[in-house]
Amino acid sequence: MNQTKMSSSTSPQPEKDSQGAIDRVLTQLRSADDSGLFVEPLSDLGREAATYFAERWPDLPLDIRLAAVQAMRDDAEQQIEHNYNRALLVAVRDIDADTRLAAIDGLAELESATYCDALLESIEDEPDERVRAAMALALGRFALKAELDELDDETAERVRETLLRVIDDDPSAAVRRRALEAAGYFAEDDEVIRRIEDAYEGDNHLLRVSALHAMGRQGTVRWLDVVHHELTNDEPELRFEAVTAAGSIGEERSVLELIDRLRDDDVEVRMAAIAALGAIGGQFAINTLRKLTEDDSEAIADAAEDALEEAQMMSNPLRPLM
Repeated sequence: MNQTKMSSSTSPQPEKDSQGAIDRVLTQLRSADDSGLFVEPLSDLGREAATYFAERWPDLPLDIRLAAVQAMRDDAEQQIEHNYNRALLVAVRDIDADTRLAAIDGLAELESATYCDALLESIEDEPDERVRAAMALALGRFALKAELDELDDETAERVRETLLRVIDDDPSAAVRRRALEAAGYFAEDDEVIRRIEDAYEGDNHLLRVSALHAMGRQGTVRWLDVVHHELTNDEPELRFEAVTAAGSIGEERSVLELIDRLRDDDVEVRMAAIAALGAIGGQFAINTLRKLTEDDSEAIADAAEDALEEAQMMSNPLRPLM
């Protein structure tokens, strides 16, 4: 069976808030053939329907559960009016790791308190390191909300403490690095700063990459000398993160350093330098980007056009405050 293929959304739509409707959907999923899964009735579930759906969800065969989650994720990308959040929140607690991972991917934009609680309650006990890493990345959205004072103090502290424990204690470097990146949003936190420093000064290459990523998320001049130093690192992955971090920090004294990266051997570093110049703005950056809009490479010219638009907006004193 094609796991992500969906049939036409012209099929009859049952009443979403009845147990009978949920039973019919589950029966359809269980009997699906190569024509694909019809998951649209699982969008916009009411609370009672979602509760009943959670009770019945484990009755589906594992392969159907995974395919249904993938279909919900894909349909939501194609049909923005469809909202599968409540159904996917059920799948986040599935016993199958691949299903949990697909559900987290499908909830990539969800910032609800319910989802935050689910992540905080599960991440340290989650047995699959891929899922833990995805959970750590998802907690980054809530770390950002905390830094913007859009999260209550108790929840913000739970997010902070959980990420710090994962950074310190998780056996997987892949998980620790994602938690470090997520914690990077806590820009003035001494404990987070110390862990970024430890990761940067350590021997693990991927943790050093994530340390630079976290420096960019902090967005403070505290890290600027380190970032400038890494712009000429032999490793392109470190140069890329340093370029991106320089753009996030946004100091005009980075502009000349970034212009040097426009001749980098690595195309991703060059593209990141263009984006960083747009993020920083200023007349020198604008003049450089304007020249790049005439580059022989269509990709470079297009990227420069986008960056130039951002740089000009950044340089407009009348632009609306975010």
